Parts: sequence; structure tokens; C-alpha cells
Amino acid sequence: MNRSFKLCIFVLVLCAGGTYTKASVQTDSLWVDPYVTDDSITVCSRTVPESGILELRAECIVNVPSGIVFRTAMRRDTYQHTSKYVVDYRIIQTDSSNVWYTYQRLAIPIFQDRDYTLRYEAMLDSIRGDYSLVWTIANEKGPPPRENVVRVQASRGALEMVPVEAGTKTRLTCTIYADPGGSIPGWLANIGNRSTVPNLLRAIRDKSMAEHDSRRADEH
Repeated sequence: MNRSFKLCIFVLVLCAGGTYTKASVQTDSLWVDPYVTDDSITVCSRTVPESGILELRAECIVNVPSGIVFRTAMRRDTYQHTSKYVVDYRIIQTDSSNVWYTYQRLAIPIFQDRDYTLRYEAMLDSIRGDYSLVWTIANEKGPPPRENVVRVQASRGALEMVPVEAGTKTRLTCTIYADPGGSIPGWLANIGNRSTVPNLLRAIRDKSMAEHDSRRADEH
């Protein structure tokens, strides 16, 4: 399993990009306020008990098979744009090929640096062809807290890649809950996360399609 995955979970893009319209899709009763970006990414949110930070879910269809989408999601260069605030990044390997940890420190303009360690696990349903990548906070596996750096205590998420239309396309879903902590107000973190989540899907979708087109061109 490729361990070069680099995903910046809550880069605070403090202004949302793109235009949005209300979605007509039916969602789980817990997910509310759906909207659709101008490039067809559906985004919903839900509250988390005792937290001012929303959990977000974004979904889109990628016109390539799920295996290509998964390989793209696992490549480090896929996230170059969304990880521009990462100033320290370390992979902590384990004895399992599909489980690893990463330590990341973010230098965000205006605010104090943030850092955290995450546990990643990649999974494949070989019969259905479903791929998934899940992560959760695991600070005990990384470096100790640093002076003047806010240690993030709550971060979790998942990427799911499910084949649709006889395996020719993929339903790509990203779910993220990330509380930056410190003095950043919840409403401001929510604005940043609402921009970040669809940006992650765009990066995976666009690079997956570019790879697929390149392969088809080489075959001809």
C-alpha cells in the first residue's frame, strides 16, 4: 500500500470560492443545508454535540473507475494546492501496510501554528470494488506538544470511493470533522472547512480524470 498520502485536514481557507445553489438531492436526516457548487459537488453539514464546529460531507461523481480514483487519492502530489500551509510533515510507519500515521504542523497566517498526528487506514472491498481511507486523531503516536503551537485535539474523516454505472464511474465522498482549537472562533473555522472539503474532492477528481485521459491517449 502506498504510504505517501498527504492530506491537510483543515487548512483554513478563510474565504470560500465558487458559486453555490441549493441541492434538491435527498440526504440523511442528520445532514442538513445541502448546496451544490458550480462544478456539481454536493456539500452537506451536521452539528456535533458540544461543539461549534460542523461536520461536513461532500460528494461528486468522477467519470473514471474507482481504482484510478483511489490511486490518485493516495498520491502525495494530489494535494499540493490544499497543503500549502503545511510546514512540517512526517510519515510514521507501522507493521501493517494499510495503516500509518502522519504528523503535520500548519503555519496559518494571522493565527498560531497548529499541529496534530493522525492515524490513517486504507481499506478495499475486493468483491464490490469499494475503496475507503479513514483517519482519526492520534496525537499519542507523534511528537510531544511544542511551545507556542496549538495541539489539535479533534479531527476525523473519511474518503469513500464506490463504483457506479457498471464500474465506469465512481461516487467519491469525503466526510470531515476538524476543530482547530485555540482562539479561532467556530464560525470562522466552519467557513474555512466549507471551502476546503470541496477543494479536496476537486483535486482528486481532476487529477483522476487527467490520469485516465492520459492512459487512454497512450493506448491509442
